[in-house]
Amino acid sequence: MNWVNLNEKRSNLKTLGSDRPCRRDRSNYSCFAFPLPIEERAPTRSNTRKNVDSENYPKNLELKNQIQTYILYFRKLENKILVAKVAKEAVDRLDRRILSELQRNAGQPLDTLARKVGSSKTPVWHRIRKLREAGIIGNSFVKVDPEKLGLEACFFVLVRTSEHDSEWQGSFLKALKEHPEVLEAHRLAGDIDYILKVRVANSRAYDEFYQSLIAKVKIFNITALLSMEEIKATNELMIDTD
Repeated sequence: MNWVNLNEKRSNLKTLGSDRPCRRDRSNYSCFAFPLPIEERAPTRSNTRKNVDSENYPKNLELKNQIQTYILYFRKLENKILVAKVAKEAVDRLDRRILSELQRNAGQPLDTLARKVGSSKTPVWHRIRKLREAGIIGNSFVKVDPEKLGLEACFFVLVRTSEHDSEWQGSFLKALKEHPEVLEAHRLAGDIDYILKVRVANSRAYDEFYQSLIAKVKIFNITALLSMEEIKATNELMIDTD
């Protein structure tokens, strides 16, 4: 590439372009202007946009796929909410009467249930099936007297832990499922992290449960409270039948 002396040929400055970089040589106080290589020149706006789009094409495609995934997720969630809302609105006064009676005694004959709710057997049977399909009615179970089976001691166990990661929670949940003595387990807000309802035969049986539990998961503190008397225990929900 040839250098051009601008002091000798100033007219060439216009042809070379005044916006091109110059370098001043202090030895002879001459200004030299030289063109930049093509790859070092400032790209035009159209070329810049084309290059940026081509470079970010995989990222833009990935972002587009993520947006479509979120849209499908929220559409499914909206449909679930709508189905639950329709099921809730579809429960009328007769359905509530049926639910109330089934909570008291799920094993009563269908004709007896129909007579109590003021209907006939076929409509009541169809309504029970509809309530099961909607998920309002779950599995039926039999209530057993624990004291008559020798399970006389009921403990409420307060659990405090210093571990709150998902791995510890999974181990704790697994340990609870492996112990049939645990009838209920709740995660709480406040100083106590969990509360367990444990039904065993006596204090020695509870100690065996305690030793087995702390051997499986790390627990910061456990406090056991013995129930002296069960005043009220029910699984019946308050349902407005009026």
